Amino acid sequence: MDPLVAGLLVEIAREHPSGVPTRAGVLAALSRHCHANLQFYLALRDTAEARREVKRLVGQYCTADDLAGLLGKVSLSVVAEEQKFPVGRYPQSLFIHDRAAMDAFVADAMPAPEGEAPRRPLAAARFFCVGSCFATNVAGHLSSLGARIHTTVLAESINSPRNNVDLFHYLETGERRGLLLRDDIRELAALDEVRAAFLASDTLVLTLGCAYSLVSGATGEPISRIEPGARFDGPRVATVAGQLARIVDACEARGFRDVFMTVSPVPLAGTLAHGGNAFVSDAASKAILRAALEEVLATRRVRYIPSFEVFRQGALHAHFPVMGLEDGNSRHVNTAIVGSVVRRFVDLHYVVDAPAA
Repeated sequence: MDPLVAGLLVEIAREHPSGVPTRAGVLAALSRHCHANLQFYLALRDTAEARREVKRLVGQYCTADDLAGLLGKVSLSVVAEEQKFPVGRYPQSLFIHDRAAMDAFVADAMPAPEGEAPRRPLAAARFFCVGSCFATNVAGHLSSLGARIHTTVLAESINSPRNNVDLFHYLETGERRGLLLRDDIRELAALDEVRAAFLASDTLVLTLGCAYSLVSGATGEPISRIEPGARFDGPRVATVAGQLARIVDACEARGFRDVFMTVSPVPLAGTLAHGGNAFVSDAASKAILRAALEEVLATRRVRYIPSFEVFRQGALHAHFPVMGLEDGNSRHVNTAIVGSVVRRFVDLHYVVDAPAA
């Protein structure tokens, strides 16, 4: 049976849970399948073979005139045809039902980069991993593989590109500005330790968490915790791209060999924008970060780790939770998937157990 037509049987079964089809129900299922599967509609409209197959399956419930009338009522206008890409296709049959299937999906989602330099011994790299709580998950798996790594976790309220620019300016120069001048942060001894670790590193892994900065409603300046009148700023993609470029500048000024960036799949904890709709704010925030990062990838020597795509796309097809599996918290990532991502990242860019240079 043609797979396009086979899907019709699923729609008919949904329309008739009792298992006894009716003419009206079959026509409703046909109409719904035409809208849900464009290829089915085109085949039914343009090929006698598809119409014969449909008649063979449901001819006792609808006539040729019924089919002709249905196609007229569906009223779909199709401009051009879908391309059949020889490579780079989104898989049309993707069922991630166990760990092995997830590992295979991660491998497909993280293809080998083109034109990259030879892989470097993992033991030779000195990683500086900074960003959202997702950064700790990445760092933990890197460490388990033998990497030398320092991890700096930034609270969501301050982990924005706007604030990260000021952080990296301090890491590069020792000069504090912006959020780092606030009394509740200025005296943090940990900042000196973070700077020392940055200066001793040669590889950045930056996890971008939130596009928005928490700012004072009165002054528009960044703040570290919610206060009366606080709000989210509204950065544009071009602004964020410029901020990310300045972070790259700081790393290059200190002789970093590699700069990797990724977007955290962890949703926002909450929002002061979009009428309090955290779902809309999260989508907008991640979209701004990902679009800005694409601009930087096109112009600077930065490499991308598609962990965001692995989790968000994988969630569409996995038969188990990609978030909250271990503890039921919807913002906690499935650590096994992080492990798959990190192992694939290391396989693509490094040699494990090779001697350091």
